[in-house]
Amino acid sequence: MALGLEGAHSHHRILHAGGDRTGQIFIDYLLHKLSPKTKVNCYEMAYELLRNTDGDCIGALTKGQKGITRYLAHHVILATGGAGALYSSTSNYPTNTGDGIALAFCAGAAISDMEFMQFHPSLLWCENEAKGLVSEAVRGAGGIFVDAQRQPIMTGLHAQLDLAPRHITALALFKNVLLVRRRLLILLTFKILK
Repeated sequence: MALGLEGAHSHHRILHAGGDRTGQIFIDYLLHKLSPKTKVNCYEMAYELLRNTDGDCIGALTKGQKGITRYLAHHVILATGGAGALYSSTSNYPTNTGDGIALAFCAGAAISDMEFMQFHPSLLWCENEAKGLVSEAVRGAGGIFVDAQRQPIMTGLHAQLDLAPRHITALALFKNVLLVRRRLLILLTFKILK
């Protein structure tokens, strides 16, 4: 186990284990700690939350290999991921389409702040395609954002420089890309008019 530093953090607090296998190691650990009475059902998709006559959520309906299953519960927790796959440039899994948000909304939950979407600043982009996420641990280990001329772009934008929060670094990168496109457009227009 190791503690890492990431964006917007002032001290090392992100737990890492097994190199790039952190998630697998944590899941294995948590599964090992489950009570023997706990039953884990895989390969089922929740498609509706159940409500009683008072409007309280009391369970869920799922579809799976065995057909439709009804689960009743005193508490229902949705941990379904976000809606990042709605964007063409994303590190999200293609299944992150906001289904959990839709489930909650259809069951009467109040949904708010949907206009706020977090964009990760270090998406690896090659040949006009998202190739995956460059871990925030890279910034924590001293990685910096540079422009095409390898000049740092975070200087003067935030006290934490490249460890600034995601919304600040992502906006700086976005503005940098717009600036490059604007320069290319001006150069192209100049050549055409010439």
